[in-house]
Amino acid sequence: MDYSVVIPLFNERDSVVPLHVELTRAMAATGRAYELLFVDDGSTDDSLDVLRQIKSQDQNVRVIRLARNSGQTAALACGFANAKGDVVIAMDADGQNDPADIPPTRHVSIRSTAGNMDETEHPENRSMRLRARRPALPEVKVTASGETVR
Repeated sequence: MDYSVVIPLFNERDSVVPLHVELTRAMAATGRAYELLFVDDGSTDDSLDVLRQIKSQDQNVRVIRLARNSGQTAALACGFANAKGDVVIAMDADGQNDPADIPPTRHVSIRSTAGNMDETEHPENRSMRLRARRPALPEVKVTASGETVR
């Protein structure tokens, strides 16, 4: 898996479908393998139902549902811990980030042999970012519908 796009969300029923369409278009343009990992942070609207419908029609979509609202940081951490991609991209579900910005980034990701740091290089400007990797979170359960619950 080349890319994982982690999208934490809370009560974003109306924005999920348009975001999925835009992300699918942007990720298809990369020509690389990807997953869209939606992390539902205990939504109380119909966000989860909308995500289930999207997931049933798109094999690139994974859904993790947190049992209760734990906040964006916890939802991101859960998404990062369960992402399968070599490059992990965080994206807000409310339209603050433009999915069209993804393909031009062309990140190169290198995981250290120690497994505790990620080094990401942006080839156009040669800048480096190091991000400490947190220990993996406990495994999540997969329900009969195929979504994961933490």
